[in-house]
Amino acid sequence: MNTMKRSMVSTCTGLGLAAALTITSAMSAGATQLTDEDPAHSSSATTQVSEDEALVDVSTSDVDTQAVPVIAIIIAVIAMGGSAHAMGTEAARKAYYAGLRNAEYQSIKWTVRATVVTALGPALGGTFMVGFENQFYAMS
Repeated sequence: MNTMKRSMVSTCTGLGLAAALTITSAMSAGATQLTDEDPAHSSSATTQVSEDEALVDVSTSDVDTQAVPVIAIIIAVIAMGGSAHAMGTEAARKAYYAGLRNAEYQSIKWTVRATVVTALGPALGGTFMVGFENQFYAMS
């Protein structure tokens, strides 16, 4: 039983980390750093820079402070995954104590899965269902 709890936690943590890494890699791929060789930002350029282009400029001092939001995003994603798993576990307990049994759940499980994934999205819905089904089958 203790091994199953560890595997559930590692699954949720893995999903959370995968989502966090996807978010941070997309953020770093979209960021552009302008160099001094850019003619639009050089002192000898005669063209005027629009406000949108000025917002893209990333100085070296800004790069040092970008680690803080990335860590916050990773922590938030892991916390969201853990809370989705806990919600699924508690929902399974309530469904079981309300009278739902394995035979009846087998006839509606795809409807339940589709509803949860639609409501919470693929990542959180999948994590919710992992918690729900592990707890429900353990109680049955």
